[in-house]
Amino acid sequence: MAFLKKTKELRKKNKFLEKREEQEKMMKIVNQALHKNELMLIEAPTWIGKTYGYLVPSIIFSVKTWEQIFVSTNTKTLQDQIIFKDIPQIKDIFHSIDPDFNFSFTKVKWRRNYISLLLFFEFLRHDFFEEFELILAWKVLFWLLETQTWELDELNFYGKEFSILRNINAFDKRVLYGENEYLKQEPLYKARNSAKKSNVVIINHSLLIWEFNEDGRKILPQIKRLIVDEWHNLWNVATDSLKRTARMEWLVNLFKSLESTLIAETKQWPKWKKASKKNEEKEKKNQLTSILDSLQQN
Repeated sequence: MAFLKKTKELRKKNKFLEKREEQEKMMKIVNQALHKNELMLIEAPTWIGKTYGYLVPSIIFSVKTWEQIFVSTNTKTLQDQIIFKDIPQIKDIFHSIDPDFNFSFTKVKWRRNYISLLLFFEFLRHDFFEEFELILAWKVLFWLLETQTWELDELNFYGKEFSILRNINAFDKRVLYGENEYLKQEPLYKARNSAKKSNVVIINHSLLIWEFNEDGRKILPQIKRLIVDEWHNLWNVATDSLKRTARMEWLVNLFKSLESTLIAETKQWPKWKKASKKNEEKEKKNQLTSILDSLQQN
C-alpha cells in the first residue's frame, strides 16, 4: 500500500504517529480481505491501534472502488470517538500525503437516539401539561436551537421525564413516511440521506442488530461491506437490544385504561341484554309466522 511506504515521512509531520509493525500487518490483512471479498476474523491486543488498522485500508478501498464501508462499534461512545477523534486525524494524515485526497464519512445511530419533530410538535399540542412535562418541553426547545447532532443523548432526563421520551423519539414508523410534513427536516431523515452518500458509515452494534430485524424500521442502505469492531460483544448487545422491558408506571397506566374501558362497557350491558331479548322475541315471531304460512299453503 502506498500509504505504508510513506510512514517515515508521515511520522515526522504527525508527532502522534509511531511505527507499529502489528498495525501495519493488520492494515495489509484488511486490505486483502476487502479486495478479495473475504470473510476475515482478526484477534489483536488493544495497544496495536486496531481502529487505524481497519479504518485506513477501508477508506482507501472505498475511495478507489466507490463501495461503501460500514463500521459497527460496540458502544455509542466508541462510535463518537471514531467520528470526532480518529477519522479527523486520519484525514489530516491523508492530506499530508495528497492534499486532493478526500473522503466522506458519517455516523448513524438507532431511531430512539434522534428526536422526531413530528412527534415533538404533536406532544406540544396537548391541551394539558403537568409541571414536569412543561419543564421538559422548554428544555427540548432551547436544545433544538443549539444542537448539531439532534441526538437525545445530549440531554439529561430525570424521573418522569423518561416516560415522555418514547413519545418524542424517532422510533415511530410515521417519522419517515411521506405524509410527515416535517420529513425533510427530521434528524433521522437527514442521517439516513447522509449515510447513502458517505464512503464510511460508522454505526453501532445495536443499530446493526435492528437492521436485520424485519419490523419495517430499517434506516440504512444495503450493507455490502461490513467491519465489526469487538464482535465478541455482539451477542450481549443483541440480547439487550431485542429484549422488551416495561416500567411500573406504564403497567399502571395500562391497567387504568383497561379498567376505564371495562367500566364503560359494563354500563352498556343492560341495553345489550334488553336489545338481545327483543331480537330473540322478534326472531321467534318470524319463525312462527313462517310456519303458519307454510301450513296455509299446504
